Amino acid sequence: MTMRVAARFDFGDRYQAAVLGQVLQSCDESRNRTLLAKVHRALAPGVTLPIAVFLVDEARASQTNALTFAVKMLVNAKDGDTNSFAEITGWLKEVGFGNVRIITPPGPAPLFLADRAL
Repeated sequence: MTMRVAARFDFGDRYQAAVLGQVLQSCDESRNRTLLAKVHRALAPGVTLPIAVFLVDEARASQTNALTFAVKMLVNAKDGDTNSFAEITGWLKEVGFGNVRIITPPGPAPLFLADRAL
């Protein structure tokens, strides 16, 4: 489902699982905040949301894989980009997620975990 289509729908509520896999890079900050707020409302209390995403450093200077991906997103998606840990963490906390953390699984992109409060 594209972000444009997803923005029009109510996701419902009390879901026990949701995963955002490489979705945040295809939209601008405003749409990402909207999506995260909708996902937060849709999840049951206590659920952990995993988010796979390429991350850039705060200066946008050293993570070449993420920066290369950002260029691809800018070329292929109207509002695409990559974001930093601080940016995404801020959006998550703003809509009500807590205990935001990151793990590094095998592969090119880290994984955010954020809990919906009880």
